[in-house]
Amino acid sequence: MSKLLNGKTSRLQPGRQLLYQHVNTTTTVNTNVLRLFTTSSPDAINYSACICILLDNVEAHTKSVLTNISILQNLFSKTFFVFVINANNKISEITFSKINHSIVIQTYETEEYKQRNLYLKFLHENKTLFDLMVVIDPLTCLITPLNPNVFSFLKSDLKFSACFANQSYKYYDIENLVDDTRSVYLIPDESEKKQQIRFLQKHIHKESGNIPVKSAFGGFAIYKTAYLESDNRYTTDNHITFNLKVNIRDANMFIVSSFIIETSPEMASLYL
Repeated sequence: MSKLLNGKTSRLQPGRQLLYQHVNTTTTVNTNVLRLFTTSSPDAINYSACICILLDNVEAHTKSVLTNISILQNLFSKTFFVFVINANNKISEITFSKINHSIVIQTYETEEYKQRNLYLKFLHENKTLFDLMVVIDPLTCLITPLNPNVFSFLKSDLKFSACFANQSYKYYDIENLVDDTRSVYLIPDESEKKQQIRFLQKHIHKESGNIPVKSAFGGFAIYKTAYLESDNRYTTDNHITFNLKVNIRDANMFIVSSFIIETSPEMASLYL
C-alpha cells in the first residue's frame, strides 16, 4: 500500500493532487498539471486508462478497495483515477484524496446518473490522454481481490468499443442488459420486470466466448475513448441510453465471459 499512497510511484513527476470542491459545470482541469501513473510492470496492458469510481457507501470495504486500486494501477501501462463522492462524506474524501495520480470530485448531487456525468466531463476534458475509460462499481467488483489474468482479452486482437465483466456466480445486471432478445428496462410493470430479471439471472460459463450486446454493465465496463461522443451523457436509466449511443457508433460491444469478477456474498441482495 505504501506504493499507492504518497509515494514516488511513477517515472513521471508525481501529479499535483487535484481536488474539485463542490463541482460546478464550468470547472476544467488543466492537462499541463495532470500526470498519469506509469507502471514499471513488464506485464502491463498497453493502454492508458481513466478509471472512474463512485464512492458511495464504501467505508466498510475501504481496505479491499484500496488493495484493488493498487492492482489496477499496475494492470495498465498508464492510469489516472477519478473518484466521485458526496461532499458530506469527509471520511472517504480524506482517504481517497491521498492517492497520487487521482482526483476526488466532490458533489452534492445525489442522483447516480448526475454523479456519473461528472467523471464523464473530466474524461472529455482530458480525452487525448486516455485510450480507455474504465467504469467500476466498487461494491460489486472491488470487494473481492481482482485477478489480473481475467483482463488478458485486452491483449488479444479483439476489436471492441466496450467490454463488460462476467460474475463467478450469476450475471446479475439484467436491467442494464440490452441485446436482440432482451430489453427488460422497457417493461412498464415493476412486478413483471422483477420476474423477468429473476428468470434471466443465470450463470455464464467462462468459456462462453464474447457475447454481443447493445448495453450492459455488470459492475465493470471498459470503453474505448475513441467511441465516446462528447454529447453522449448518462440519463435516468443510468447505463442504457449511454451504451446504446456507443453501440450506434460502433456495435462491437461484448460481455466477455472470461472476464470474471468473483461474486461477493454481499451481492446477494442483487439476485431477486
